[in-house]
Amino acid sequence: MFAGAGNSWVQEILGGLMSRVSLLRCASLIRTDRLPRSIDEISTLLTCIQSRDAEGAREVSENYVKNAEVAALAIFEKQIEDLKQASPTKRKIA
Repeated sequence: MFAGAGNSWVQEILGGLMSRVSLLRCASLIRTDRLPRSIDEISTLLTCIQSRDAEGAREVSENYVKNAEVAALAIFEKQIEDLKQASPTKRKIA
């Protein structure tokens, strides 16, 4: 689809963005509690779309993205904390 746009700059920018979104999606789904909630949110979104409830779909979409963000950030924060604990303590030599 990007190649069909005939604009390599757009293809490069959107390709990078899609890579980041995929990384965040994977990170958020590492949490065991996130997948069932994600499925529920997508199901609710589908219901809104099928009933042509644009406002409901917007709200559900925003909540879905926010919940995924919170889950991904929690994973990243845990990874950073784990790295800090695994790294040897650096001491200043006076």
